[in-house]
Amino acid sequence: MNKLARWVPALAAPVVIVCGAIAIPAIASAQGPLPTKTPAQVLELVAKSDTAAYSGTVQQSSDLGLPDLSALEQQSGGGASSNSLVDLLTAAHTTKVYTDGGTKQRLQVLDNLAERDVVRDGNSVWLYDSAQKQATHLALSNATGGTDSGAHTPAPAVTPAQAAAQLIAELKPTTDFGVASDERIAGRATYRLTLSPKTSDTLVNRVTVAVDSTTGVPLDVAVYAKGQAKPAATAEFTSIDYATPAASDFAFTPPAGTKVETQTIGGAQHPGATQAIPDGQRPTVLGSGWNAIAELPSGGQSLTQLESGATAGDGTSGTGGMDASSLLGLLQPVSGGRGLQTSLISVLITNDGRVLAGAVPLSSLENAAQ
Repeated sequence: MNKLARWVPALAAPVVIVCGAIAIPAIASAQGPLPTKTPAQVLELVAKSDTAAYSGTVQQSSDLGLPDLSALEQQSGGGASSNSLVDLLTAAHTTKVYTDGGTKQRLQVLDNLAERDVVRDGNSVWLYDSAQKQATHLALSNATGGTDSGAHTPAPAVTPAQAAAQLIAELKPTTDFGVASDERIAGRATYRLTLSPKTSDTLVNRVTVAVDSTTGVPLDVAVYAKGQAKPAATAEFTSIDYATPAASDFAFTPPAGTKVETQTIGGAQHPGATQAIPDGQRPTVLGSGWNAIAELPSGGQSLTQLESGATAGDGTSGTGGMDASSLLGLLQPVSGGRGLQTSLISVLITNDGRVLAGAVPLSSLENAAQ
């Protein structure tokens, strides 16, 4: 079930596709017309994928109907990653992706004349930003591939068919399903699964997922907003190779002149353990499904305080760790705070400093904030 839940309905955030650990068996692409499959059979195909190794190139883009925000990006100091929020919402990205099992992964985001890397090789993880000339080296203490080997109750065995049926049953009340075939992505024959919300209280028109007909790997995700012919957000493999990447792809040495910070994660915790989030910092999910709204607590700062900090050049905030200057620069005054509605996502910061966001109209956030 975990493999399937990874893709829907969280597919509205295509960056997940780039960062997720995709399971791929090394099998040649299917040839000729594809046999007809139901949505449940396509989801079962995804669930059957075995973890292996691959490398490829992913192209990600967003068209949220935002104005030109380059001036805002320049105000934050310039550089390829100086304003991550603006960058995420407006820029296209090409990412090289490598994986070899559960403990070797690399994501290489290629910016203009710069790159950002996340490289894991066993218990060693590097985060690197060439534009900022900064790197963080994380030592994963007692890590064992990211799985929890501590004492716990084993999950009941679920077959791929059962997992697919369970997911269909969970989504069916809120979602219509469809399947098309014979489209090729990165040279692979695919089934394109379509998920369309039944509710009208969402900005999402539909989400489509192209699944490799042989391997069951999601190769393309497109999120369509209401009233838009073109996708509002996409992430697509433009090339993929199922051979095991070279060991050198997971070796990283920071270039000369790079400022390096070292951290240790894990300590005495058992592998897979996560630190508890204090009650006052936990996000709340209002509603469910396509019209769910996430609410982050204020962290003790009002909107006025956040605005004062952003004006003074203090990019930090209590709003869930988001950069206040980046976020406030996008929002306009509305009743009860400052907000923004794009073609796919709405965000609201209330006067008391709470942050609400979701794939719903801004008016829904304003009503939920009351």
